[in-house]
Amino acid sequence: ERRALPDGSVIELNAGAEISVRFSPAQRDVRLIRGEAHFAVAKVAARPFVVTAGAVAERAVGTEFAVRVDSATVDVLVTEGRVAVERVAAVGDANAPAVEKTPAYLDAGNRAVVPVAALEAAPLAVQPVAA
Repeated sequence: ERRALPDGSVIELNAGAEISVRFSPAQRDVRLIRGEAHFAVAKVAARPFVVTAGAVAERAVGTEFAVRVDSATVDVLVTEGRVAVERVAAVGDANAPAVEKTPAYLDAGNRAVVPVAALEAAPLAVQPVAA
C-alpha cells in the first residue's frame, strides 16, 4: 500500500504493516506499529521526520530508508541520504529505563539491526550492505 503524506513524503507499506501518523508544526512523527515500510521523506529542514518502531527512533530530514519491526529486532536500511538511529523508551512503556540518546548515523548503503530487548546504551552496530 502506498500512502502520500501532506508534506509530500511517501510511505510504501508492506503487506500487514501498520502505521500511525502525527504531524505538528515542529516535527513529523510516524509510528511503525508492525511490519515493514519504506519511507521517501520530503526535505523540510525545520521539521524532522521521525519514525519510531518499538524502542528505536529514526530521524531524517530528506532521505529514503526502510524499517522493519518484529518481536525481536528493528531493522533499518538507508537507501538514500542519512538517518540518525537511536534507542528510545517504547511507546506506552512508562516503566522503561531512561535510555542514553547517542544516535548512530547511517548513510546510504548502511543498515542497523537493533535487538528490541537491548535497551542498554550499547552502541548500535552499523553494517554496510552490498548493492
